[in-house]
Amino acid sequence: YDLVDLANDAIGILDYFHIEKAHLVGISMGGALGQLIAAQAPQRVQSLILMCTSGDFSILLDALEGKPNPSPLSRPSPRYLEWVRTIMANSSKTNEQKLAQALNGWK
Repeated sequence: YDLVDLANDAIGILDYFHIEKAHLVGISMGGALGQLIAAQAPQRVQSLILMCTSGDFSILLDALEGKPNPSPLSRPSPRYLEWVRTIMANSSKTNEQKLAQALNGWK
């Protein structure tokens, strides 16, 4: 089960409710799904709003691993990378602590 399957599920939901065109809002992975839906079925998309997402996550993943990336898109800042690493490493924190850390980072 992959992102294409998830995109097809969303199209299936539109079909079930007899919605010909929809306004799509994709946040994070939802942005990738919105892009897939728009590419696969552009006639079903009234508008597409993408937030906190990218068409190329390899830049972030390579940067987190310290690898070079040939993409013309800019690399994440060192401060952002450190924040992401901190969030990924803090699985023992409470949900409230994780939320506070996430909100602080996004500020």
